[in-house]
Amino acid sequence: MTASLSDRDYEFLVDRLHGLTLSRIAERHGVSRERARQVIAKCIWHLLRAERKWAAAEIAMAEMARRLRHEQIAKAGIEKLTIEDLDLSVRAYHCLESNGIRTVAQLCDLTEDDLLQSKNFSIVSLRHLRKELDRIGAPHRLRRRVSGLVTEEGQRL
Repeated sequence: MTASLSDRDYEFLVDRLHGLTLSRIAERHGVSRERARQVIAKCIWHLLRAERKWAAAEIAMAEMARRLRHEQIAKAGIEKLTIEDLDLSVRAYHCLESNGIRTVAQLCDLTEDDLLQSKNFSIVSLRHLRKELDRIGAPHRLRRRVSGLVTEEGQRL
């Protein structure tokens, strides 16, 4: 139950979600069919409003995290570094370049999934890139994999 819904309103919504008709809900709660419809509509409106607030908060948090990363990049003095300044494999370098990624700052905004969706960018390239970003102290979004996945060569990821 949300803070904006009373227990009574919540019961109306639950009854409707369980498949009861408006007439049956109205009879059960001692109100008119129209009033039952109004209460359920109000509940749905409150829930959708709350969901929009959460979505807006998530967007704001992502933007704050991006700004913090860029402040950390500036503080570390690496805002002008390009991917050429990193010790990358030829494959990783060409994958980044073909996707329009030229600076370390652009690279720090990408997630692991963004990179792995790039053509020819492999898990091995990702691990190497993560180590290189850690080496220069760049704040990145490439999380460590903790799963027990194993490559075809038998290497643990």
